[in-house]
Formats: sequence, C-alpha cells, structure tokens
Amino acid sequence: MPRKTIRRLLPKRVSTNQKIGYLKRWLGNENLWHLNRRSVARGTAIGCFWALVPVPMHTPLAALSAAAFRANLPVTIVAVWLSNPLTMVPLYGSGFLLGAYLLGTPLVPVAEMSIPWLLARLPELWLGCGLLSVLAGGFGYGLVNLLWRLKVNQNWRQRRAARRGWLGSFRRYRRPGESCSPRQAVEIPSCSELKVRPPQPDRCHGDL
Repeated sequence: MPRKTIRRLLPKRVSTNQKIGYLKRWLGNENLWHLNRRSVARGTAIGCFWALVPVPMHTPLAALSAAAFRANLPVTIVAVWLSNPLTMVPLYGSGFLLGAYLLGTPLVPVAEMSIPWLLARLPELWLGCGLLSVLAGGFGYGLVNLLWRLKVNQNWRQRRAARRGWLGSFRRYRRPGESCSPRQAVEIPSCSELKVRPPQPDRCHGDL
C-alpha cells in the first residue's frame, strides 16, 4: 500500500498540532492520524471542498470537518492548501465565470470592474465556487480510491510473482517421480550432483 509514500509527503504530527493551535484539544484523537484508504480519501475530498469555498480560515474549517467525518487530518490540511495566494485568483475566477454563465450575468472588461460591481455579483461567485467545490471533492475522493486500489493490485501481483519464484526454487531439487511440497525441507544434493570430489584416504597410513 502507498502508506510509506504518503507519510513522506505529509507534515509531521508536531508541526500540524502547532498549526491548528487551540483546536488541538479536539483534534488530538488517534483515529485522525491513521492511514487507510477511506480516511485518506475522505481527507482529500474535504480539503478539496473547502479549498474552493470562498470563505476565510479554510484550515480550521477543514480540520473540524475532518474530525466530524473521521478523515485523515494531515491529508485534509495538505489538500485544503490547494487554494493559496498563488492559485486563489484562478480558482475563484473560474467559479465566478461559471456562476455568471449559469445565471446569465453579462460580463464586463477587467478594466471596468470595481469593488461595488464585484460585491453585487457575490451570488455568481458563490454558485460557481459551490459547484466547483462539490466537483473537486468528488473527484479527489474517487481519484484516491482508484490510485489506492491500483497500488494494492500491483503489490499483490508482485507478491504473487515472488511466491511463484520461491516455489520454483523448491522444484529444482525435486527428483523425477518424487512429490515435494513447499513446506518440506529441501534435500541436500549428493557430492556427484554438486561435482564435489569425495574425501581421499590418508596416504600417511599406507607408507607405514
């Protein structure tokens, strides 16, 4: 399973507790730190959802949601930072364009936009970002489940191939017409089979 890879990418538990601050009392549950397919998928979905919601304080809201839905807390915090100062304008701008298209709101050039004009178009922003957040959460949940299952199947095939090679090593020492199971001890070949010269008698006794 990809647990080792995820542990290397996620922040340490101490640094995460420092970020959540006063919420550490409610988010110190051990279940929020276990790595399994369901908890990682839930954490990704919750983080992607809150990342596209146009509200401040994304991290505390995502952490509380992770505690409520028993999602992996570090995965949630990492996923919620999909929305950061570098990606905030493209993400929310796409949501605003989607909401304006659905509501039929005419657009104006960027040079003519003003704060009062943007405040009057908050329903378009909320509608578009709300739809994108639901789509991003569902996409993240499905993607994590798919990648996790593919990794598990790959590891299962590798173990099966290794087991077949292990069984083949026992069959090499089996004599014709003799049955041998993997749990039986391997018979040591004779000196002739190993091409080892048998021990010679001591010539000193012959000279006497």
